[in-house]
Amino acid sequence: MFYPGQNKQVTHFFQPDILAGHCVDYSKMMQTQNENNYADRWSMATQAGLGTHLNFNNRLDCSVATQYMLHFGKEIDTVVASDDVLFYT
Repeated sequence: MFYPGQNKQVTHFFQPDILAGHCVDYSKMMQTQNENNYADRWSMATQAGLGTHLNFNNRLDCSVATQYMLHFGKEIDTVVASDDVLFYT
């Protein structure tokens, strides 16, 4: 999180912030009846957002934020055909 401006203390009611970051995750989808039927992947994501703290006093604040995450990597799709589950990456 980055707080724009010079004020680093909690002296203003509004304290806006900008956030950015990255994420690495592992996903695995598996058929319930057959644990040998699965598909897995590693992927990365990046995120960015804006927010603000509403500082009521030094011990109480309310934080409001919104962010967007963009994933990079393969998707895992499933198709159910009768009793078989097929996974596609």
